[in-house]
Amino acid sequence: MFVKAIEAVNSFTRPIHTIARTYGGLISLGTSTLFFVNENGFAVTCKHVLNQITQADVIYESFQHFKAERNKLIRDGKFKKYQAKTFSAYYVRMGKRNIK
Repeated sequence: MFVKAIEAVNSFTRPIHTIARTYGGLISLGTSTLFFVNENGFAVTCKHVLNQITQADVIYESFQHFKAERNKLIRDGKFKKYQAKTFSAYYVRMGKRNIK
């Protein structure tokens, strides 16, 4: 019974695999599902999955701006102060792996 059901919906179901890495190095893997519901390509998934898909470019662009700002910092006596300000502006939590 379940085999037939899976075979029937197989052509309408697509997996979405995600990999996210935090600035501190933590890697999170995820798998979601997207269901196509008609021949026009309309699909159904969870809101958090759609948010991940639609925000991916925004998050990447923000991270690129963050890295550019971080790389401009002069490593002098005020470095840690300005580093903290930069991290705060981009909502990055400071941790052990900040300075490379």
